Amino acid sequence: MVCDTKIKLGIINYAKPHGIYEEKLFAPLFELCTTVTFRRGEQVKFIKEDVLCLIYSGAVLGRLEMGDGHVEQHLLRNDQIFYTGNKLEGMRERVESSWQAILPCEVIYIPLAVIQRMARSEPGYWQGLMRHIIASDMAQSQLYHEVHRQPTLVDKLDVLLRHDERLLDIKQVYLASYLLVTAPSFSRVLKEWDRRNLP
Repeated sequence: MVCDTKIKLGIINYAKPHGIYEEKLFAPLFELCTTVTFRRGEQVKFIKEDVLCLIYSGAVLGRLEMGDGHVEQHLLRNDQIFYTGNKLEGMRERVESSWQAILPCEVIYIPLAVIQRMARSEPGYWQGLMRHIIASDMAQSQLYHEVHRQPTLVDKLDVLLRHDERLLDIKQVYLASYLLVTAPSFSRVLKEWDRRNLP
């Protein structure tokens, strides 16, 4: 029962502020949602590919190879969503995607096909949900490209930490991967960032 309540609270607390909560639709949906825990360093994988995930706690790092050939990474914390599949109507096509827990992580997930089937009773809901998923994905893509447009590594780190300073909870090896540098290089960059920005 505690787990059921946690799932409900996690989903409601995410969906309501984002305008995607429909009580009639969500009541039966709660029974189909599941939580899975992952250890740090473990791949976040599910049997079905088209899964919508809400990070209840922890953090994940996604590596996405896009249809146009470029690769980007998405760094997500608790109370954020991600889609594990490679094709979704309106979303940029991915050739391949992989997700890794970079903090001990608990994820609430449900196959999108289930949501789509249940959403038939709520006209317009599916389209609104798709817009939200795509906007969330694009926001992560824009952050990644904004970070990597910066001229120096210190500037890159500054953009990332202005976005979410809680990212410093994550092991440096994962932040280094996101910034495309080695762990020792990241350590030097962090010291320089500290020197410039903190008393």
